Amino acid sequence: MNDRHGTDSDGSPTLWYRIERMDWDNIVFEKRMEYTALVLQSALDVMPAHVHDLNFVLLLDDFPPMQILKHPTIGPAFLKSFVKRCPDDRIKRAVMVTGTTGSVFYNIVKTVTPKSFVDKITVVKNREQAAAHLLDVGIIGSKDEIPSFLGGMAPEHPDEITKNLPRMISSLLEKMH
Repeated sequence: MNDRHGTDSDGSPTLWYRIERMDWDNIVFEKRMEYTALVLQSALDVMPAHVHDLNFVLLLDDFPPMQILKHPTIGPAFLKSFVKRCPDDRIKRAVMVTGTTGSVFYNIVKTVTPKSFVDKITVVKNREQAAAHLLDVGIIGSKDEIPSFLGGMAPEHPDEITKNLPRMISSLLEKMH
């Protein structure tokens, strides 16, 4: 099986943001935004000359509704941090899985997002639609590569990569060459 968890068929890196993996009881929101910005900037910094943009997959379908009420500025703050670090010309495409609660997040965010950025976002309601779309646009190369968290058979990205920034960036860099 080809392993393209980190890059699409053109070699552009794909960053995944899975809201269900957040520890809401212990979150320090400002530090989470700083870490997200660091991951994004690190991926942009290591891109080889032939790679100009990246894909971003945001899984918001498992967003706890009470967290929107507790953190009403999470959407605009996340977007502000993202756009600051990643101009829209560095985004190849973004896929947002919204579900019900995530669509509230998206509707708020799109009102404060530059149109050039919003135009690159494809919104889908569930992970099955996301898997089909990711296959269609080449972010995932084959059905065998659909990760289990999208309903496929491929294993999840290993924690030793996803929870360790240097290893994550090293893995992306290796796949971009």
